[in-house]
Amino acid sequence: FKAIPQTPIEMLAVSISQVSPGDSKVRHGEDVQINAKVTGLMGEAAQLYYRNEEGTWRTAEMARWQDGKMAKGQDGNETSDSIHSRKPTGVGVLITLKNVTQSFEYHISAKGEKSPTYRITVIKEPVVNRFQLTLNFPKYTNLSPQVLEPNSGDVNALIDTEVKFEGESNKPLTSAVLVFDDNVP
Repeated sequence: FKAIPQTPIEMLAVSISQVSPGDSKVRHGEDVQINAKVTGLMGEAAQLYYRNEEGTWRTAEMARWQDGKMAKGQDGNETSDSIHSRKPTGVGVLITLKNVTQSFEYHISAKGEKSPTYRITVIKEPVVNRFQLTLNFPKYTNLSPQVLEPNSGDVNALIDTEVKFEGESNKPLTSAVLVFDDNVP
């Protein structure tokens, strides 16, 4: 529970709260929206400080929002791109980092105040590095199995042909599933 400000000085004091997403995990290449409720800015900007793997802190100015809409700049235009994920309510700041490929830590700073430091962890999903298909034709054809060129996935075969898939991934796997796109001509 936080006390209600009693003096003008207390009302002008910067307060950073409700930092989102906080500590979080995202998939490799996803956009990450960071937002927070920031009071007492009075025309000053809030900054996002971020760095990867104990690197040098970098900064980016955060856009202001109010009730899910971006604040207007002096030219009457929105001060940032449209909101890409959830739309926050209240008054605060936000920024969307595009195509995040490395884990990083971050905090928000405004007028000498600083939020706690949080961490975004990028999860890299397994990728098939190499694969090879073997076609085992139906017995009635008397055809020998055919091994296709490595990493060639285009198959034209008789009905009831068994396709054997062998592959290697960039990570150890306990299981895998092949997903076919039926919409591809």
